[in-house]
Amino acid sequence: MPSAGLGERLTRHLGHGWATGCVVLILIAGAAFRINAYGDLRLSVATLDTQSYVDSARLPLLSRAAFSGGRPFTMNLLFRLSREPICETAALSMPAIGKESRRVIQDCFAPVVLLQAYLSILGWSVFVFSFSGLMTRGFTKIASAVLLVAVGFVPQVADWDSILTSEALTFSIFALMLGLALQLTGQSIRRESGRRAAHWMMLTSAATTIAAASWILVRDTNWYGVALLCLAAAPLLRREGPARRAIAPALVFILFVCGLSVVASGQSTRWHNSMRQAMDEYVLPYPARVATFRRLGMPSPDSPAYDGWFASRAPITYLAFLGVHPGFTATTVLGRLEPLFAENNQPYFKSPDLPLREAALVLGDQLHSKSTSTLVLDILIVLACLAAVKIHRDSWVRHMAAILCWLLGSAVCILVISFFADPTAVQRHVVFSLFLFRLVSWLGILVLVELGMRGNTMGPAA
Repeated sequence: MPSAGLGERLTRHLGHGWATGCVVLILIAGAAFRINAYGDLRLSVATLDTQSYVDSARLPLLSRAAFSGGRPFTMNLLFRLSREPICETAALSMPAIGKESRRVIQDCFAPVVLLQAYLSILGWSVFVFSFSGLMTRGFTKIASAVLLVAVGFVPQVADWDSILTSEALTFSIFALMLGLALQLTGQSIRRESGRRAAHWMMLTSAATTIAAASWILVRDTNWYGVALLCLAAAPLLRREGPARRAIAPALVFILFVCGLSVVASGQSTRWHNSMRQAMDEYVLPYPARVATFRRLGMPSPDSPAYDGWFASRAPITYLAFLGVHPGFTATTVLGRLEPLFAENNQPYFKSPDLPLREAALVLGDQLHSKSTSTLVLDILIVLACLAAVKIHRDSWVRHMAAILCWLLGSAVCILVISFFADPTAVQRHVVFSLFLFRLVSWLGILVLVELGMRGNTMGPAA
């Protein structure tokens, strides 16, 4: 009997080693495709916002202004790579007025888009490797790698790396952060011990912290998702040993950066224009809503005190209004959700001269659904995973359910905040949250397939 058990374990180990090797080959093939299929990585297109990133990047790097200036800190870091104080834009797109440009190599911005592309390849590779590593069956390991490489490297995501806005880093650093977080929490639920495991866990914790802090400071809305991640990871602090020592300081520092982001955003004026547009769109034309704002402390819009209130209290009052009127919030977002989902690709450029990209766009339409039924599917998948937690009482199932709940919660939260933050650019601002809904569907399906293949062979409760 012992020899049979040893043989079974050896066979399983060899099988997993073969599957992991296939995952690595898939990642290499995916990266090669990403580098070669969509044209020169230095190709880029600017938007009306691009010069503001360049201007903000010229502020002293470690000054207060670098955090509370025209753009968040991580974007300032990125655009310091631009080579001139004023970059000539040879390709400028303005989709709002129907002007769409071809990408060109702009020397001033070439280092920026190269870094965006390399971070995207790195982030998605780390995420795919980490997620497939959580699968325990060879089929689900390889299926995860193939599916998620396709999700991340089709033009619906990859195109943003050529556009000089914040969306590229929003996608790529998030993928990197998610992959590192999966590594860290996976080590925790496996209860790995020993000095080597503890050192690896501390290293992974430090890398996750850096990625999370960087992602928070890409856009002012990102901290909502990271705060929910900290909440989802908090139960891991109950575990004794290296997991607690690695995770606790990471959570404290990440929450500090969340607070820093909130304070820096509040002290800046970068949100003023979008907030004025939101007030003009959703509040001021409606007497009943104005009355609610007055009860929440807003002075009359015609009074001298209004500007002072706007600069200091408008965002928090606006959030309070959305919170006390959940019906208005939900029906407004849901009423616009169908046209938002109907666009799954960037509107800034086309490249019909690249046949591989055109073929990948067709594949991307299958992977990045244009249907609002994605949201319903997500809810059903998450409920199924929560039911599996109750049935199997297994640490792996709890881990995957927590990940899916966090991703879905982040998608909803960032969608609502982004939707109401700027009515004039809502399609671009919600693109990441809509991507999260689509990602939850595929991750949830992979988790359910894994559960189905395991059958009644679930591991012990932990």
